[in-house]
Amino acid sequence: MIEYRTDTQEFQRSATLIIAAEERLRRQFITIFNDTQFFVLEAPTLNELQDLARSARPDLILLAHGGVPFDSYAACAALHAETETHRVPIVLLIPGEDEVLINRALESGASDYISYPIKSNVMRQRVRFLLRMRHMQADLLEKEERYRIISTSISDYAYAFGVEPDGTLVKLWSTQAFETITGYNELDLDARGGWIALIHPDDIPIAIRRAERLMRGEKDVSEFRIVTRSGETRWLQDTGMPIWDEKQGRVTAIYGAAQDITDRKRAEEMMRNQAEQLRLRNEELDAFAHTVAHNLKNPIAGMMGTASLALNYYDRMTDAERRDNLEAIIEGAYKARDIIDSILLLAGVNRRSTVEIGPLEMREVIESVCDRLQPMIHEMNATITVPDTLPAAVGYAPWVEEVWANYLSNALKYGGVPPVVEFGADEPNEGQVRYWITDNGPGLTDEERAQVFTPFIRLNQVKVEGHGLGLSVVHRIVQRLGGTVGVDSLDGHGSRFWFTLPQQLRF
Repeated sequence: MIEYRTDTQEFQRSATLIIAAEERLRRQFITIFNDTQFFVLEAPTLNELQDLARSARPDLILLAHGGVPFDSYAACAALHAETETHRVPIVLLIPGEDEVLINRALESGASDYISYPIKSNVMRQRVRFLLRMRHMQADLLEKEERYRIISTSISDYAYAFGVEPDGTLVKLWSTQAFETITGYNELDLDARGGWIALIHPDDIPIAIRRAERLMRGEKDVSEFRIVTRSGETRWLQDTGMPIWDEKQGRVTAIYGAAQDITDRKRAEEMMRNQAEQLRLRNEELDAFAHTVAHNLKNPIAGMMGTASLALNYYDRMTDAERRDNLEAIIEGAYKARDIIDSILLLAGVNRRSTVEIGPLEMREVIESVCDRLQPMIHEMNATITVPDTLPAAVGYAPWVEEVWANYLSNALKYGGVPPVVEFGADEPNEGQVRYWITDNGPGLTDEERAQVFTPFIRLNQVKVEGHGLGLSVVHRIVQRLGGTVGVDSLDGHGSRFWFTLPQQLRF
């Protein structure tokens, strides 16, 4: 068995030799290599040599100058040119130390030459050396192929930069994953001005601080964004390891590896958003529970008090007093029902994942709301103005009707005496239509305007009995429909409550 060593590993295997020479030399070679370490094949003709070289997968070919019925140099060049045999070392045997023949042998593709008369020990040592080189080369190629497969199949990439005395970075190498992640090859990157051209503009300060740490000889792990060739923004976690040269007193090379952490960053952002939404929902739920309990308590307490009074003093009451008590109980029940309806509506807005969005006949929606609130309008002797035409928008009609119902009921309750209410809309702007309702009430202070759409805040709680869910419902509905809400008001000059809706369907 032939033994050869590479790094710290030792290998053993039989070596296959092909010998192409005149018969006398073939017999001599066979004698030299006639042991268990070598498996020798003879090739007296060119055809046999080529066939064996392709089929036997030899470790080495010994080819003599002269003494064979073909041009050994041409045969060497042909074997070197073939895909199947070009990696097989070929040793040309030449007479003496003729420089012309030596040059011709090496130019034809020979790995080495041996001059004859042959010395057995020299021949065996030269062959052993060439076989070691052959096996080391094969092992290296195998490792390179494994490395290539790994480097192209993972999202991380490794790199190395040389550092010139003036601080200039010179790229030495990088793995294939670099091009996979960035979309740029080395030439493309150089044409764009180097690595810094990939950094997201907002993260350039991070890259600068990172470079300063590396140049001081400090290891650095940084996260930053890059802009790929396709224009996509991706996140990298880059670990850099500087090589400090004590003699030169500076960093001479930087090795590193970068990992694409875009998916992780997106997941973290999603988790942050979900956590924030959960926090807001919890706060809203607390306020919701407080408001519901407070506002249901009043009509229920009123009904209980009136019923208790009627029960205890029924015999002493006149028919008119009894009727007043029953009407008070009914009014309290209606208030409780309205609160529950608002709760159910708000819950439905939160729960429904999709609604059927379509074109709205806004004047018809407003007329429907006015019909619903006609008893209140009549009781307060209110003046209502609705334009003949309104700009078109899209939304979910049942929800939009609730928005108008809340706005109108507030305008009637909190407006002037008698209330003067006007509906209207502005011309579409940037794909949104703004609808509004004005009243002749006392208006709002700056503090009230800041709080008016905060969940479950009710205006003028002392002056006007009612519940504080209405504007919270409005805000949630309009938000779900892709719009915004707001109020314009001056203290003492009335208010204009408004909301926007998309002008067209969004796909």
